[in-house]
Amino acid sequence: MIASYPGSGAKLTWKLTRAITGIMTGDDFNHNGLVSKGQVVGIKTHYPCECCSDSEMFKPFLDVGQSLLLIRHPIDAIPSYHNFMYERELGLKNHSTRAPLDIWIEWRDKNFEEQLSTWANLIKFWMDHHTNEHSLIITYEKLTKAETGPKELSRIGHFVMRGEDLASPEEDIVCLWDYIVNTRADKNTRRSSKRMGDSLRPYSEYQLDSMLNEIKKLKASYPGDLAAVMDGYMSTIYRIQESILIHTIHEQYTESVKQE
Repeated sequence: MIASYPGSGAKLTWKLTRAITGIMTGDDFNHNGLVSKGQVVGIKTHYPCECCSDSEMFKPFLDVGQSLLLIRHPIDAIPSYHNFMYERELGLKNHSTRAPLDIWIEWRDKNFEEQLSTWANLIKFWMDHHTNEHSLIITYEKLTKAETGPKELSRIGHFVMRGEDLASPEEDIVCLWDYIVNTRADKNTRRSSKRMGDSLRPYSEYQLDSMLNEIKKLKASYPGDLAAVMDGYMSTIYRIQESILIHTIHEQYTESVKQE
């Protein structure tokens, strides 16, 4: 199983897994018809997210022996999921358009707590579902960076194939990674599929604190690889909070100078 909160790069990981193994992938809705035929190396799922999964349809996959958990910082994953919803509501091409800032803020304030809880619950489910020996944690951040992406792709390939040969030799993995991630030239994914529009997606101070608290809970509950990921996510929020504080102090100082 290849599990992730929606908006975390599932489609990209799906394509990378297919490229490194040479075997097709599918999803728990069996959209391409290959899962029911047993012709896939991995099955993409957003279970147990109620927005993007079906508990009855997922039942046959509960016994799949291992899982790859794809994680993306909620500060980016939540707005990415919202962009997907925005595109779907307007009938736009998937991965083509970011929602306008005012629409993001309105949706964020109505849905933030639910989506943060959904993000955390998915991680907890998959961390508990398999032992460390039969699970692998991959982050979107490492997978998409040139410095770390090829190594993460190699980890995916060896984990999924369980000792069998990969479709591509190790020396070709850098080129393979670049072809899929940067060129976006894989089937049905083109360069133009990268979303256009304002990338700014702000959060309130309360929302940043809530995100930080949820991440701290995950770190405490799952020491090891996940805790290391959560440490990095905490640092990102600390930097944002520090930037907001500096900006606030600067504004207050500027205002006091004007009054004098």
